[in-house]
Amino acid sequence: MRLDTRHDLVEARALYAKVGYAEVEPFNDEQFAEHWFAKPLG
Repeated sequence: MRLDTRHDLVEARALYAKVGYAEVEPFNDEQFAEHWFAKPLG
């Protein structure tokens, strides 16, 4: 599972890390994406 978010969404980024997402290299060029995360499913 992959997701992206903005820099100012500090609480969201903390939640993603807490539930097992790891920050990864950018995988899209969305205008407002500044942080990218991934988590294996299963």
